[in-house]
Amino acid sequence: MEIDPDKFKQILAECSQGAAVILSAMAARAQEVETQLRQQEKLAALGKLSAGLAHELNNPAAAGRRAAQELREAIARVQSRLLKLCEEQFPPEQQRSLITLQQAAITYMAACHRLDPLEQSDREDTLTDWLEQRDIPNAWKLSPVLVAGGIEPEKLAAIAAHVDPETFAEALDWLSETLTLAGLVNEVEHSTTRISQLVKAIKSYSYMDQAPLQEIDIHEGLENTLTIFNHKLKYGITVHRDYAPNLPRIHAYGSELNQVWTNLIDNAIYALKKARDDQPDSHLSPSIWLRTDQAADEIIVEIADNGPGIPSEIQTRIFEPFFTTKGVGEGSGLGLDIARRIIVQRHHGDIRITSKPGNTCFQIRLPIAGQSK
Repeated sequence: MEIDPDKFKQILAECSQGAAVILSAMAARAQEVETQLRQQEKLAALGKLSAGLAHELNNPAAAGRRAAQELREAIARVQSRLLKLCEEQFPPEQQRSLITLQQAAITYMAACHRLDPLEQSDREDTLTDWLEQRDIPNAWKLSPVLVAGGIEPEKLAAIAAHVDPETFAEALDWLSETLTLAGLVNEVEHSTTRISQLVKAIKSYSYMDQAPLQEIDIHEGLENTLTIFNHKLKYGITVHRDYAPNLPRIHAYGSELNQVWTNLIDNAIYALKKARDDQPDSHLSPSIWLRTDQAADEIIVEIADNGPGIPSEIQTRIFEPFFTTKGVGEGSGLGLDIARRIIVQRHHGDIRITSKPGNTCFQIRLPIAGQSK
């Protein structure tokens, strides 16, 4: 509706009740715009901070990873040379057997084989008993390291049969120490690799050094968001992926869509954790589902969880600014409002919700191309 400026002034002058309503609405909208601007400034500052942090983390992480790889190779060379110094105790054939066993154990550890805790304990007890029968000192201390390297009594028996007990004990100490070193190197390498993966995810998540509007991969954005939330998801929440194959890329603002995925996944995690805290005896497995599909010229993304659901009486209000069901200090009430604005106003898409106990689902529809502004 358009009103002529002169007519509008006349309405304000002659109708005090109407003027009060109009001014109240204008004040509320001005406050809303100011809040949104502050939020955008905070996000922009966070983006700059993330960009700098990612850049600073990437270099030492890459250097640490290279150093770990070189350290593993150096340790292997030193260990082989040390063994050669002990030719009097270890005949050549036994040296080769020990080195072969050591290399196989290091490879086993590098592959990150994880045993069930009960099976791990049983193997350690079996190996400890076997070592104690041969009067090996500190058998209880050696067995966890040897089992972590996939070493069983059968593999040690061939070596023990050709050397005296004292020499065999020295061989086990040497093997245990080398495997401990290899385990530490693996830990360093895995940690630096994890840092590199996080930096890569942050750069992709924020679309650092890229144009704001471009063709993006929805699945990549969802996966990057999950990587960011790994610290919250790894403790008891299962993520199920049902991605449509060959989903087309869409023309969109990637960093803003990632903000939508962040808000929705964060809400799902909050709901699941709150349900678990409220009902600690529940046998329900907390789960989040990510589903994608294509319908005509639209992409459909669904983010669902099996939490307690949103009461029907407030479902119509969840997209209102500043409306939140979280406790004081836990939520601003702007997350879903921002998500709606990004989807509806920014991308000319649609966002809707269906919720009941055990199934809350946000469905987002986005045009594939030519619809963004």
